[in-house]
Order: sequence, then C-alpha cells, then structure tokens
Amino acid sequence: MWYQLEPTQAHIAYGLIGAVSVIFSLVSLVFKEQLFIGEAIVGTFFGCIVGPRVLNWFDPSRWTSKVDDLTFELSRLILVIQLFATGAELPPKYVWKHVRSLNLVLFGAMIYGWLVLSLFVWLIFRSVGLNFSDSLLVGSTFVATDPVLAAAIVGKSKFAERIRADIRNLIQAESGSNDGLAFPFVTLSMNLILNRPDNIHAGKIVKDWILVGILYQCAFGVLFGVVIGSLGRYSYLFSRKQHWIDNESSLVFYVGLSLIITGMASILGCDDLLASFSAGCAYSWGGQIDFELQPSGEEHTDSEPLRFSSIVDLLLNTAYFVFVGSILPWNEYSPYAGRLVALGVVFVFLSRIPAMLLLQHITPDIRDWKDALFIGHFGPRGVGSIFCCLLAKHLLETRSPDPSSHETLLKVLWPITTFIVVVSVVVHGFSICCFTVYSTAVKVRIERQTTAESMDSVDPADKPKSSTRRRMSKLRVVQPDADDPGFPKYAYVSRSKVTLVNRHGDVVREFENKHGSVSPTSQFVAFKEGNHIIIESNGSEIKRYDLESVA
Repeated sequence: MWYQLEPTQAHIAYGLIGAVSVIFSLVSLVFKEQLFIGEAIVGTFFGCIVGPRVLNWFDPSRWTSKVDDLTFELSRLILVIQLFATGAELPPKYVWKHVRSLNLVLFGAMIYGWLVLSLFVWLIFRSVGLNFSDSLLVGSTFVATDPVLAAAIVGKSKFAERIRADIRNLIQAESGSNDGLAFPFVTLSMNLILNRPDNIHAGKIVKDWILVGILYQCAFGVLFGVVIGSLGRYSYLFSRKQHWIDNESSLVFYVGLSLIITGMASILGCDDLLASFSAGCAYSWGGQIDFELQPSGEEHTDSEPLRFSSIVDLLLNTAYFVFVGSILPWNEYSPYAGRLVALGVVFVFLSRIPAMLLLQHITPDIRDWKDALFIGHFGPRGVGSIFCCLLAKHLLETRSPDPSSHETLLKVLWPITTFIVVVSVVVHGFSICCFTVYSTAVKVRIERQTTAESMDSVDPADKPKSSTRRRMSKLRVVQPDADDPGFPKYAYVSRSKVTLVNRHGDVVREFENKHGSVSPTSQFVAFKEGNHIIIESNGSEIKRYDLESVA
C-alpha cells in the first residue's frame, strides 16, 4: 500500500472523535431539547460501535500496553476541570448557606449507598470468592456521583430549565463534593483488606485512616484548594481591573488553574479532586466571575449566556466517553451476566432513593417527596467511579505484599464497576424524558419594574396602560438592590404551584397557581412597593407578599 495511506491509531482517533463531536454539534438541539439526550450517552454508544468489539477502528490497547494508566490520568484530567467548573458555577457562598442540606444529602447518600451496595455485592458475588472486605472496596467505587454526567443531565441541558434552581444546585454541589470524599471510603476498605489478615488491631486501622485519609488528604486538600482558588480569584480580578488579560486568556486561566491544583495536590499527596472543587467554590465565593460569551442578535436577548466552561466540558466529555465506550470489557461481563444484572437493578432502585425519601423531612432544600425521589434517582455514576476503580486496582497491586492473593478481587473489580457505569449512563441518560412528570413547570424570567416615577410626574400623553396606572398612582416604586436575596429572578410555574427563585437559586416564595397555565412567552414583572413585592403576569397582579416574611 502507498505509505501515505497508512494512518496511525492516533490519526484515526482524532478523526473519529472529531466526527462524533461535529455530528453531535450539528444536531445538538434535537438530542438535548427533543430527545433529552446528552453527549455522554452519544459518546459511549459511538465508542462501543467503533471500538474493538464491533468495527475495531478505535482501540486504545494498540496505543499503549498501560491502558489503565492512560484511563486513570484521562479521568483525573476530566474530573479536575469539571469539579472546578462545578464549584465556580454554584451561587456565591452556596456551600456555606446550604451546609445543612448539603451535608445531609452528601453523607447520608454516601454512607447508605456504600453499605447497601457493598452488602449486595457480597451477597451476589461471594460464591465466586469475594469476602465482605473485598465487597466494601467494590462498593466504595460507587460512592461518588459523577459531576460530568450530572452536568450533562441536569446542569446544562434544556431539561435543566424545568428543574427548580435550588434542586439543581443541590445535585451539582453534591456531585462536585462527593468525588473527593470518595477517597476515605476507598482507603478505609483498602486498609481492611491489607491489614486485617495480619491481625492488626482495628483501632490502629481507624487511627491511621482518620489521620491520613480524613485530616491530611481531605481536610488539608480542602484548605489547599481554598487558598489556590482565592489567590486565583484575586489575581484574575486584579489583572482584569488593570486590563492585562484578554478574553481568550480567560479560558487558559480557567483550565490552567485546574491543572495547577491537581498537579500540586498530587505532589503533596492530598485529595486533588476535593481540592479542585473547593478551589472552584472559593473562586466564586464573592460572586461568579467566569468569563461569558454573550449571545448576539435580538432573537437571543432572553437566552442564558454561553460559558467557556460549557464549551470545554462538551468537547472533553464527548472525547472521554468515546474512549470509555471503546474500552468496555464486554467479554468479561458474560461469566457474571446474571449477577451483574441483579446488581444493576439494586443500584437503580436501592442505592440512593430510600435514603433520600427518609431524609426529606429533615433536609431544608428537599420540599416534598417528589424532590426526594428526583434527587435520589439522579445520582449517576461515571468518570468518578472509573477513577476510584483504577485507584483501588493500583493500590492493591502496589501496596499488597502478595497481589496474587487478591486475584479474584482484581478480576471482578473492573467489570463490575464499568457495568454499573454503563447502566447509569443508559438509565440516567434515557430517563430524563420520563421524569418530566417530576415537574411540568415552565421557567419564566421575571423582569424588574424600571419605572421609579409617580403618576403625577408622567405627562398625560405618556400615561401608561390601566394595568400600571394603579401601581404608579401609589407611592414611589423603590427598586431593590441587584443582590437583594428576597427579590425573585425566575418563576417556576406549574398547573398547581408557582415557585419564585432569587438570583442565587434560593426559593423565596411559593403559592398556589389560580390563574391557569402559563406559557414560556408569559411576561412576569416584579416590583417593590413599600415593604411588599408584587408579581404581575401580562399586566394582572397575581401575588403580593411582605418582604420581611421571606425566609
């Protein structure tokens, strides 16, 4: 063959990843707004087709003999960028303001899910040689919900507009923080596996776990991330104030700060994932400053701004899930097919939903059982589970004095984890359209009343319509501050209820909808009159409430 027509595996990979990215981009609105499918499930399906099991066009095992190491570092790269973005795009001081709800959902779901899934792994796979300590390690790979899939499903999709902002923020904050907090579960399980056969006292195992896994890796990781994120924020603001940084460099700064965090945190031996999320939260602590690409054209005046992070996430996530789809061990699933299916059913129905239903009564941000069911269902596993699985394999192979004694665990760890990831991608990816029953709400942007004049100061020729005459004939309209937490920005309107949400995503008021259905083109106007906030829809008052009564 002519030597110019002998492409390398890397060239084929570039072409295939570029092809799926271009095709998905061309029909992205169809997938996201009509089929409610994100880039993760498209990339995984495409990777399976072009991978070694079908067309054999895309095979990472031909690139290197250390596919696990390559996958591990790619997973780390995707996670640190996504975790930093998740923290940076949360409302200012969100973690502090919602600490109770976040901690209840975070630790309640993690501990419950770890114990339940570990128990069922042991019950289902003990006949193949797994003991309970081994099962705890397998279960620890499912502790972390995935920020990549969570963002693709409820964070940046069209469906996200139908989810109340406080619920969406809670899901994203949980998915961002629990990836780093999965480390202690992995290390505790690993300590039990490696030390219990030597009859080391349980107290010493717990002491080492608290000192190293909790205090150094996690607590120091949080502190390190906060310091780097704060320095990054002040450096960026100072440079922008001095007009030293251009628009294009904002993207480099965003990604580069994520890489600095993971590099330095890994060198120091602390939790780089938790450090990345903490840095993102510190970066936006005083207000979101992520550079935005504003949409152009009059037809987009009501659209949300496009963020650099969204563009980077779309490109990286598509490429990563094509890669994951190509390395799925399909031949390793067949010996455990029945067991894996049973574990998949347990994962979907028992890993989170019961815990959320129990916690709904004591969690402030979970307002009813529908919220609890929704949060319990949308706990996808993906990049974080793959990362934890490969970390566990690495620790077993390097720290165990006799890795061959863990042959069964090493043999089943990868297929179990990847199968659950496939189940999660499929179930959570395709269940979005089914979960529209959760909320039939229409998200309506609330416009602020800009008129601050009294009726007496308006010329007769410029007198407003009768719907506003009543309002303007009263006292002067006092405009609230831009950061007023009691002033609504969006209304989520369903057939039975209207929920008002402020610019931080907090629910400021709820009331029954007695005015029929509201379309996306409805014009909501909010204005402050004395100590009251009044909401009008298409010129008619639908609600007024006392500002001091807002929780």
